[in-house]
Amino acid sequence: MCLQSPSLLLGLPTELRLQIYDGVVHLPIDCQVAGRPSSKLQQPALPAPVLSISWLSLMLVCKTITEELRDYLLASGNTTYELDIDTLDKRHIIADTVTWRQIPCPPRSVRRLQANLVLHFRTRFWGDGGPAPILSQLYQVLNRFIHNGPLLARQTPLVNHIHLDTLIGMFCPLVISSKYD
Repeated sequence: MCLQSPSLLLGLPTELRLQIYDGVVHLPIDCQVAGRPSSKLQQPALPAPVLSISWLSLMLVCKTITEELRDYLLASGNTTYELDIDTLDKRHIIADTVTWRQIPCPPRSVRRLQANLVLHFRTRFWGDGGPAPILSQLYQVLNRFIHNGPLLARQTPLVNHIHLDTLIGMFCPLVISSKYD
């Protein structure tokens, strides 16, 4: 017979548990995910990354914590996902890999997406012939997020697509000085 010990977390006052939930929800994430499914023509696909979200792991502890944390997430109003898109490595298309920084709520609750774009200072969005390829690549990342959620390269889309109210683009130009640039 297996005896379970009482949860020390549930033994704490509710106010302290809510502060713990707040801390867990705001833990930074540093997880690169594929931006698109790999094609068979490319090199063999790497195993899919595990998108480790601390509050989601905490929800798996027990039903009481799941219900309490779900109520906290709904009441917190933090519905902004944050990701980094790095365009400095010219060997890769930017839609190939993005890095998640914050995922404070389930995909059905997200309302804002903040995309931090790390750009080479010479990055152009428009040229003589129309839009530069970077615009199409950024659109593809957004499209995959809306249809697939944080795991951009999912094989099957979400049942209910994400509906954003706000898209925030933070442009972070990086000046690299070298005599070869």
